Amino acid sequence: MPQKSRIVFYGVDEYAGALFSRRAHAAGLAHVAAGRDIARVAAHANALGAGGLVEPRVFGLAHAGRIAAQLDIAEHDVRAFCPKPKEKILRRHLPRRAVEALLHGRHASIGGRTVAKRSRYLVEIASAYTWNELMSESGVGTVTASEIRLWLEERGAALRGDEDDQHRSAQW
Repeated sequence: MPQKSRIVFYGVDEYAGALFSRRAHAAGLAHVAAGRDIARVAAHANALGAGGLVEPRVFGLAHAGRIAAQLDIAEHDVRAFCPKPKEKILRRHLPRRAVEALLHGRHASIGGRTVAKRSRYLVEIASAYTWNELMSESGVGTVTASEIRLWLEERGAALRGDEDDQHRSAQW
């Protein structure tokens, strides 16, 4: 029995998701084609034909249990698969828990001695972290770390690569 695909294109019942799914199918890439509208997802899968490359699935993003069942993953992995940061907060500000973690975390001193100074250097502080370091901070989980990563990307910065983290720990 072939292994199930771990690539999911959500929104194949709309234009962009269907476009990505068609391109993946044309390239011979097995994937899950998912969306909310059962008739449109089925029509999309039927249009791509048989061959086992496309697994149609129907679910909304608000139901973690249904997503887990449809994708054969554990329910706690759904948050990592589909974190739901609030769009308006994400575009303007970091959530308070993310700001607190950065202002008082292991790289906070990059911004200076006072919280007021550090708050002006949040991008520099955040970009000093690797994903693993960020996840080890108190109060930071997958959703908060994702919000910080996306917030940095919007500002043209990024988290430090994990290979830098491994190199640094090897020096100690």
